[in-house]
Order: sequence, then structure tokens, then C-alpha cells
Amino acid sequence: MEAASGAANDAAESTAAEDTAAEPGTGGREPRVGLQLAAAVVLVGAVFAGLWVVAGNGGDSTSSDGPAKCSPARETDSPKYPALCAALNRPDLPVLAGVPKERVLIAQPGMSAALGPGLTKDNYGAAEVQFSDMYVQVADNRDVEVDDFARPGDPTVTRTPVLGHKALLYRSPTMSFSFSLGGGKSTTGTGSDAHSLAVAKNPDGTGGTFEISIWRKDSAPIDDAALYRVAEAVLPGLQGWVGVQAG
Repeated sequence: MEAASGAANDAAESTAAEDTAAEPGTGGREPRVGLQLAAAVVLVGAVFAGLWVVAGNGGDSTSSDGPAKCSPARETDSPKYPALCAALNRPDLPVLAGVPKERVLIAQPGMSAALGPGLTKDNYGAAEVQFSDMYVQVADNRDVEVDDFARPGDPTVTRTPVLGHKALLYRSPTMSFSFSLGGGKSTTGTGSDAHSLAVAKNPDGTGGTFEISIWRKDSAPIDDAALYRVAEAVLPGLQGWVGVQAG
């Protein structure tokens, strides 16, 4: 999963400001599938994607009057991105995510073109929205099953079905970083955990997964119930989701 930097909000006010963010990363531990995919593009795609919103998107992505619109897809983005972003960036997302008084500041692809070995924009796609300190992402993993996210004996894993589909909730460390928009030295460190919910596309647990992830650039706690609320609202509308048949 990847991510956007918090820089976009401060860049319009001062080109010399310093900003911090937290992005999915390995944190020195063996990563699970979803966050491992994201880690390759944290410092490349995340930072510059956020700045691109301010500098080159014609003002359509962010608005002082309401939630941000989804950034237009670029040639390097996954073809899955537009539908994922449209489904995630819904009017009730702040309520679902547990921040009802906030609004979406940035809505954009969750990955850059630097997808890493063996991964293409055709079999993986993601969209991400940013609130003031919280990030919410939905990802489409075509070739990854729910069990691929688990590590035997991991106490952070919870297996609770979502809408009758096999699912797995887990936590992984994030990487925090700060940088000066005026060209100063950047620093990196270990951030708080990202919480992710991987859900099988088919009721029998096959067909790949959709994944909802939430992480923050501050130290505030994350309510895992928010992951289930977002998943139950967003996933049934995504292409590839197969609902449970009645009877």
C-alpha cells in the first residue's frame, strides 16, 4: 500500500515548511504481502504524488469548500485506480472512518509506477484518501489470497468474516519521515502501526483480495471497527466482488 504525504496541505502556505507523515513500511520486521508491496514506493511515489496535487492538478483535487475529488488517473496509474477511488471517496467516508468532523483533503492513487519486481499495475491497484492525520486506502490484489497475509502464531491477526467472506485483520509497522519543502535534510524513523483488513473477493476465499488499510501520521489510536465499517460499505460496489448467495 502506499501513500500520500501530508505536504500538500502546507505547501500552498510556505515552501520552506517542514512536514511529517507515516507510510507503510517494514519497520525492520518481515512484512506481510500488502504492506511489502507499498514499501518500495514510499519515498518516491508518496511524497511527489502529494506535491503533484498542489502544483499540477488544476485545482480539481482539493477544495476549501468541500472534500477533495479524486485526482485524474495518469498513464502510469493502475487501470483499477479510478473505480477504487470513486468507491472509497464517498460522502460518508469521514463517518465510516471515525472522523465525522473532518473532510477528505487528498484523494489519489495509492501506488506510483515503481511497483517493484513481479508486480504490475494490472494485477494490483490502490486508491488512498487523506484526512488531517489519517490515511485510508483500498487496494485490489488480484493474485493474493487472504492466507498470504498471515504469519503463524502472530498475535496481531484477527480472523472475522466480512459480509460472509473470509477476512483477516492485521497490523504492520509504518515508516515516518519528515522533509523540508525548502530543500532541507529529510529524516526517517519508525511510526505507529498501520491496521489492515484483507477480505477475499469470493465467499469461498478465492479470487484474490480487497484490502482496507488505515494509518496515521500522529500517535492517535486506530479503531479497528472503522476498517469493518469502510469494508462493508465500499467492497460490495467494487468490480470483482462476489456476494454471498441467499439460501
